[in-house]
Amino acid sequence: FFYAYKTFLFLWSTRIGMLTASNVWTAVKLSTSAFRNKLCPDSTIVLFFPDLSYPCKWYLNDKPCPNKSCKFLHKPSSLGYLMNCLNQTIFSIDVCIFVITSQDLSEILIKLHKKGVIVRIITDYEKMDLNNSQIEQFRANGIQVRHDKTSFLMHHKFAIIDGKTLINGSFNWTNQAITGNQENLIITNNQLLIKPFKDQFEKLWIMYKP
Repeated sequence: FFYAYKTFLFLWSTRIGMLTASNVWTAVKLSTSAFRNKLCPDSTIVLFFPDLSYPCKWYLNDKPCPNKSCKFLHKPSSLGYLMNCLNQTIFSIDVCIFVITSQDLSEILIKLHKKGVIVRIITDYEKMDLNNSQIEQFRANGIQVRHDKTSFLMHHKFAIIDGKTLINGSFNWTNQAITGNQENLIITNNQLLIKPFKDQFEKLWIMYKP
């Protein structure tokens, strides 16, 4: 694992040629312990979607699945890594997302809120009323949600965990993105990258104040 992960970081830091999906995904698949230990990366990692299926929740909790015919994934997956990363939030999470319909991801945010984590969500006004939109669930549970006020799109797709981990990419938090679309995510704790996103979130949070 350590060799594979160091190789991945070396390729990333030195920018040797272009990192292909095969390069990156091989490093991710070999980093099994990173998934199972539920830790966000110490540097930068790249995830690609779609996944073949959704991860088994027993597997995510490091417990044997009692269902021998379980159709969910019992191996590392991009969604599994993302979910485990979100679950490690301690103090705050800021989510700036075009659309969110994934119940799996929304349940994590609601659970974090109930544990006392500060959860703030910015989204696109026109997407709030989509079928399966989770915005009303957030508001019903007391989570702060703000939206844009123009006819243009609030098209960002990023989240900041505890002010020190950035999740950013093409990935909308939807079921279609998880198992259908070709999507990408970068998860990093590089502060040079995180600070502009933190500043932008605060700017939009003030701009979209009710």
